Amino acid sequence: MKFLFSNSKYLLFIFFLFLDSELKADNYYLENKSEQHSELLIESNKQKSDLKNSIFYAEGEVIITNTEKEFIARSQKAIFYKLIGKIKLIGNAEVTTSDSNKIQAGEILYYLKENRFEAISDQSQRVNTKFVIDESKIFNQSSN
Repeated sequence: MKFLFSNSKYLLFIFFLFLDSELKADNYYLENKSEQHSELLIESNKQKSDLKNSIFYAEGEVIITNTEKEFIARSQKAIFYKLIGKIKLIGNAEVTTSDSNKIQAGEILYYLKENRFEAISDQSQRVNTKFVIDESKIFNQSSN
């Protein structure tokens, strides 16, 4: 009987250890899952979808923000190519980042997967970029 009782303590210990490790694995999965998607809010005067080709259109004072508020994008028109993860901002396009950097161009492409922008303009409107530099962050990084 003593032998059975001492072994059951070990079994309980292993059981609780297993439960604890399973919870950690579940939490890890949820953390990674949230990093794999991005949510956007698109506001405009007119919106329509082409479900067959997975393309979304927005026109008239378009404003796009992501849920993390990393940027605000504005333009006259926007085309969201859902299958390839690209948004094309057309007409007086402007993107302002959360750290106050700003890009202005006739057309701006936003690549969701890479979280990057590409600005394109014709001869009538040049690309303008304004960088805000926090010198204290540069100094702290260079001293490390």
